[in-house]
Amino acid sequence: MTLDRRCGALGPLGGRLFGMKMTALSKSATTIEFTSAELALVNNALNEVCHGVQIDDGEFSTRLGASRGEAQSLMLEIGALIERAQAL
Repeated sequence: MTLDRRCGALGPLGGRLFGMKMTALSKSATTIEFTSAELALVNNALNEVCHGVQIDDGEFSTRLGASRGEAQSLMLEIGALIERAQAL
């Protein structure tokens, strides 16, 4: 199923704050396009939850549905994408 839906929060005047776009949706995967700013926000949030906020490892997976290592791996992958985009 291919979709073209704009997602994101509305600003105070009703305009979109973010340009995130969902382009495909299935039971097993979703394809989303992020702006560089949105990708940086996700990366920063992962960095904060992995390294800034003090959550013990057992509680981490309960709260986030993934281990700290899985979250760190995702953060590294997103960071690599950001670096590739900046090199263009």
